[in-house]
Amino acid sequence: MHTLQIRNIPEELFEKIKKSAEKSRRSLTQQAIVLLDQALSTEFDEEKSPGRIGIVDEISRNRKLTKEEANLAIQWIREDRNR
Repeated sequence: MHTLQIRNIPEELFEKIKKSAEKSRRSLTQQAIVLLDQALSTEFDEEKSPGRIGIVDEISRNRKLTKEEANLAIQWIREDRNR
C-alpha cells in the first residue's frame, strides 16, 4: 500500500469530507479513498466530448454570449480552480 499526504485542504472541503465520512461510518482516510476512487472511476470519453471549441460554442448559445465572452468565462473558471 502507498501513502498519500495532502496538505492545505480548505476548511470547507475538509468539513465536507468529515461529514461524509461520519454519514458513511468510515474514517477520514477510508472516505477520502472512496471519494477519490469514485471520482477517478468515471472514465472521460474524448469521443463523446465536444472539445474546447464545442464547449465555447455551447456556452455562447446557451448564455447568449459572444465567443470572446465565453472564452473569458472559461479563463475565469480555470483561474478559480487554481486558487
